[in-house]
Amino acid sequence: MSQSRWPPVVIREMVTGIFDVDGGSPFWAAVDQYRDAGYAVGWAVRMARRHGDPTSRRRVFLVAILPECIVDGKDASDFFSFEGTSLRSVTVESCLDGEPGEGLEYHDSAEWLPARDTTDWDGPRLVGTIGIGGMGWSVYDAKGPAVTMKTWGQGPGGATALYRDSRGRVRRLSPWEAMKTHSFPDDFISYLRDTARISWEEAYRLCGNSIPILTLRGVVEHLVTSVIKPQVMAEVSAAARSHREARELAASEREEAARRQRA
Repeated sequence: MSQSRWPPVVIREMVTGIFDVDGGSPFWAAVDQYRDAGYAVGWAVRMARRHGDPTSRRRVFLVAILPECIVDGKDASDFFSFEGTSLRSVTVESCLDGEPGEGLEYHDSAEWLPARDTTDWDGPRLVGTIGIGGMGWSVYDAKGPAVTMKTWGQGPGGATALYRDSRGRVRRLSPWEAMKTHSFPDDFISYLRDTARISWEEAYRLCGNSIPILTLRGVVEHLVTSVIKPQVMAEVSAAARSHREARELAASEREEAARRQRA
């Protein structure tokens, strides 16, 4: 296939555990395949809280760009911006509803840990454990970031772990609160909860499989504003607009044909 018909930009997101599989060979094989196909390839591990998402989730991003689409003077070493430090203003507590939903609050005893200095720590802040410990039996400070969300979990913390809020209540997150730690827009959360009416199980699974939105936006914005040639972006926008208009026209024609059949 002609290289001109290949996507100008490819962005792939993976869990950091990919480096634990056979020494990371699946990841490096993917890098080699993109390079063999003529792409310039860069990769980086991003921590979500450093981009404004109230979660400590870390993800691997691989970016492959055709060289003719890259701004002159730039190369794969420029594909990612400097990450900086975590934003301490984004916390689990900023995502909590006023009152815990039914079944979310934990009332039994926990083994509390001595207070620790978290001045230079930007990860989850463990404050207590329950029984055997582990994510579903761990309590974290809601003034820090959320632990990495899972698609399912065990223990009173389930897929989100437990958090102690400023009023001393210990509770796990509802799926809607969990989605806020990943920066899902409020209107989208409302749609899933009130219109689509997906179950909590489905919502937890959706969130656990998601990419923190502000983190992904940071990766894309940097590429669009600093790495990819403006004319390439204009061509992509025109192609996307043409594709959208074609789909809308096709949908309109199907509706008109259906209307005629009913008449």
